Amino acid sequence: MNHVSAEVLQTLGFKMSRDVLYETDISSEKKLWRSVLMNAVEDTLIINSDRKSALIKLKAHNWILDPESNFSEVCCCADMDSDSIITSYKKALSDRIVRFTKKQLMWYDYDKLYRKIDQLPNEINKKAARKHLKILRESILKTPNYFVTTIFISKIV
Repeated sequence: MNHVSAEVLQTLGFKMSRDVLYETDISSEKKLWRSVLMNAVEDTLIINSDRKSALIKLKAHNWILDPESNFSEVCCCADMDSDSIITSYKKALSDRIVRFTKKQLMWYDYDKLYRKIDQLPNEINKKAARKHLKILRESILKTPNYFVTTIFISKIV
């Protein structure tokens, strides 16, 4: 698994990186699951603030930190300790290796509202939500791309 980026290895920390890189006697299935985990960590390092990139980043972040997700099961399949990965990830957050821009967080709010529209009870509510969505989109596009100072060590809701 020598194709892991330096940023991912930095995020995981020394011990975790060593386990990923140098353990060679593992099955193809475990390598596959480790690739899934490394891809998720790499997704959290996205710095682009377009809608698609922001959603990929935030979904990966939430998957790693959400106790309701299947993250622990994937770690088990990869023969890796989920608590160690989460601890390493939280350290990367507190060390500001993983950071979020204001636009990324705004796109996440936009997406939540966008997905909620179909569930609204009537056309009047849907129309009001679409109007709010349009205003939110215009606001996002005008927002400068700066990193927020808050550290998110739990799932972003």
